[in-house]
Amino acid sequence: STPAPTVSAPTTTETLLEDTNFETGWEGWVDGGNDVRISNFNQYCKSGQYCIRLRDNSGEKSSITNQFEGMDRYSKLKVDFDYYSRGMDNGHDFFLEIDNGNGWLLAEDWITGTDFEDDRFSDATVQIISAEISPSAPTFNPTIKLRFRCDAKDDRTRIYIDDIKIWGYSS
Repeated sequence: STPAPTVSAPTTTETLLEDTNFETGWEGWVDGGNDVRISNFNQYCKSGQYCIRLRDNSGEKSSITNQFEGMDRYSKLKVDFDYYSRGMDNGHDFFLEIDNGNGWLLAEDWITGTDFEDDRFSDATVQIISAEISPSAPTFNPTIKLRFRCDAKDDRTRIYIDDIKIWGYSS
């Protein structure tokens, strides 16, 4: 009798791409405008003294962005972060968006009263799969951008983001 052929499952490699807590500044993230700042209101920062404060709903001016190179090695990303909402009424939200070379696409949104409660710490984990945002692409483009953006009602409504970790997965 002939032995059955051996079939091996593909292995997935996990690579930590980003581990940011904003204790030493922007750490690669870009300030979108006047509704963003590094905050030292450490009661709203999950760890350390500093985090990012996003407020209002001014589009890019209410956002932080980071560009990543060499991303065509990865077919999936995992983004993990902590956040604190302050003054966010039910229905107001914030987003994580990705630009894989064709403009901004929604990766995930979080809505006050549905996904989180105001005035407390929360954490989130998002998986972004290349084939789901670009069906013809098994991996991301070589250069991608990720953006956190606030969509609140005014300058008194805020999201504080801290401890961002991003992993890339390749097979």
